[in-house]
Amino acid sequence: MMKVVCVESYGGPILWKDVERPRLPHEDDALVATLNDYLQQGRVVAGMLILEVKAVGISFADNLGLHGKYQVKAPLPVIPGAEAAGIVKTKASHVSMYELGDNAGVILPWTTGTCAEEILLHERQCVKLPESDSQQMLIDFVALGNN
Repeated sequence: MMKVVCVESYGGPILWKDVERPRLPHEDDALVATLNDYLQQGRVVAGMLILEVKAVGISFADNLGLHGKYQVKAPLPVIPGAEAAGIVKTKASHVSMYELGDNAGVILPWTTGTCAEEILLHERQCVKLPESDSQQMLIDFVALGNN
């Protein structure tokens, strides 16, 4: 189990919730999971990786979204967050751009759910980050720079 930040009603309390961790499938597994599916099915496919989140940005758009006032209303429950940085914890086959332990960041549409201990991504959604303080720098640039 892992923790996520979520709201179950717009304008309601922000909760810590236990959910299943994403897992990598067997190579013959034909299930195509999206980030939203992983909460229900906990599966990924070839070319995907699991990012252990070390930094997350919470922006004005997240605040609006948690109150149901953002231009796009996500289905409830909502896990906020559109940007995150961390390290590649696990990867499926055909992941060619990342090795285990690499620093990576991601900038996604709102309600993708980056406020979690681990997130499921395709390698093409990520950007490789240098070794230094790049995780926090990415979050500062994206979350604070967009407001």
